[in-house]
Amino acid sequence: MSKSDTGATRISDIERNILIASTSMVGLSKESLYERIHHATLRNSRAETST
Repeated sequence: MSKSDTGATRISDIERNILIASTSMVGLSKESLYERIHHATLRNSRAETST
């Protein structure tokens, strides 16, 4: 079985309202939330200093 055979699959815990695992979620990144915030902060500070 290949990834294209399964399509989108989600494993969630309904009682705790959390998503545990998922495949084929458009726009999802493996980058951690901390890294995304950190990189966005760096981009913003560079943009402010270049103007």
